[in-house]
Amino acid sequence: MRVAGLILAFAALAVLFVSESGSRPAVAVHHISEISEVMSGFDGDPNVQFVEIDQLAGGQYLVANTRLTAFNPDGTLAGVLIDPVPSNVGLTGGKWLMGTLAFETASGINADFTFSAGILPAAGMVCWGAPGTIPPAPNSWDASDPNNYVDCVSYGGAAFTGTNPMSPDPAGSGAGDGTLSLTRSTSSTGKITNPWRNSDDDIDFKLAVPSPTNDAGEEGSLGASPPTTPSTIPPMTPPPVGGISLDGGLQGLSDTSTTSLAVWLVGGLVGAMILSWSVVAGAAALVRSRSER
Repeated sequence: MRVAGLILAFAALAVLFVSESGSRPAVAVHHISEISEVMSGFDGDPNVQFVEIDQLAGGQYLVANTRLTAFNPDGTLAGVLIDPVPSNVGLTGGKWLMGTLAFETASGINADFTFSAGILPAAGMVCWGAPGTIPPAPNSWDASDPNNYVDCVSYGGAAFTGTNPMSPDPAGSGAGDGTLSLTRSTSSTGKITNPWRNSDDDIDFKLAVPSPTNDAGEEGSLGASPPTTPSTIPPMTPPPVGGISLDGGLQGLSDTSTTSLAVWLVGGLVGAMILSWSVVAGAAALVRSRSER
């Protein structure tokens, strides 16, 4: 048991301190992660934006002092959206979220860190991370250099003309299409400056149903808008009973039926008159019979 503990401790130190040769940044306790989902705009609201990070190994939780940054279609800096991420995330690995307040309202879950909308929807690039073994103070490194980040995702097809070493996503799909999000379908294949960064956005990303997941393991729902319910329900008219409606009128009868009903009513009235006459005549005969006695 002691030997196993020493091996684990040594492995942790190796991940923390080992750097790669040349100018490549050190592999740190936040570098074995990648951007797994990006969305800018949903259901007609351009302020619904989020970026999901997937930790590819345990222990990638030291994300405090990292940045989330948006770039223009020509690769220039558009703005630092989170400067810096204020705290770390859970130790167990998994996914975590950065999103806008509008995203939280639309998805029904909380983002781990929030930002104001700034991801360009049609073409551009999103980068997250920091250089170094442990993220240094943000003012100590250049936010406009994509090589200082753990992962960048460029999108917009040919509309993205920046010099980022990764190919943009195919067909100019943008950071989502207002319904679907730009979602990673395969993991990183490597790149010269950082082995954990994606190198083929045109292969590794596709449009898919959004599935944003925060550090607590909660998955947000960004499905279709529910159907609207009428505020008033039209009154129901009771069906006719035997051709006679409940309000006393005649409904649904043909001309023949109406004529037959009229004949029946007249016949009944005549029959009643004859019966009444018979009763009266009988009573008169009885009276005369008694008087003759």
